[in-house]
Amino acid sequence: MSIADLKARTQLIFDMFNTHDAAAAAAYFADNAELRDVAVSRPAVGRSQIAGLYARHFAAFPDSHVRVERIVAEGSTVAVEWSLSGTHMGPFMGIPATGKPINFNGISLIRYHNGAAVADTRVWDVAGLLRQIGLLPGQE
Repeated sequence: MSIADLKARTQLIFDMFNTHDAAAAAAYFADNAELRDVAVSRPAVGRSQIAGLYARHFAAFPDSHVRVERIVAEGSTVAVEWSLSGTHMGPFMGIPATGKPINFNGISLIRYHNGAAVADTRVWDVAGLLRQIGLLPGQE
């Protein structure tokens, strides 16, 4: 795939995430893909586990929306700068719902092989989310 194709495929993953269809969003990943998230102790491996990770997110933030800020690609890897907003309406990382609005930034590095995402590493502002839901003190 060309760099333009990889960028377009990556945008589709984020667009599909915004439909809140976990299985459809996970379908862009290879059968043995690995998704590593800074807030999750073990990677999600394969479409089923990735869809499960997405479904848990949608249950916690049913109105979540991710906005792609920038996409940069080189070789078979795409870097995405994004922001996510929503309302904490269900359990997340063992934290009961707070009903509070959230908005945080993150970066994803997605590697492709034969047109499918095979690795996705996500780093995002976990501390910022915890501040917004009242579990960490505000910054001075």
